[in-house]
Amino acid sequence: MIQDFSSVFVVKQTVRARPVPIRGNLAAKRLLGSVMVAGLGLAIVASLACGMLIRAGQRELAEQNALKQKLIKEQEHLYGQRGALLDQNSLVVAAGKLGLYLPEAGQVRHL
Repeated sequence: MIQDFSSVFVVKQTVRARPVPIRGNLAAKRLLGSVMVAGLGLAIVASLACGMLIRAGQRELAEQNALKQKLIKEQEHLYGQRGALLDQNSLVVAAGKLGLYLPEAGQVRHL
């Protein structure tokens, strides 16, 4: 059988925290603590501001990339139209619609 010894070893401890005295120049230490807290606050604000600027820059880059893709598609379309317009057969057909025809071989005289 297992014997219970839990009541034999019960010793209550009391823990008291002794205040540690601050030695040295108290005003200087308080000033240093205030400066450190202010610096930490400034660092947090600066990191948030940088994060917002980075996010705005990324958004602007995405908008510029979308505009660039749109302009590339439009440029390809215009190059295709230019190629079709500069084709010799399409020039002859367009001139024929306006009533213009190429001169015959004997009609052109050089001075």
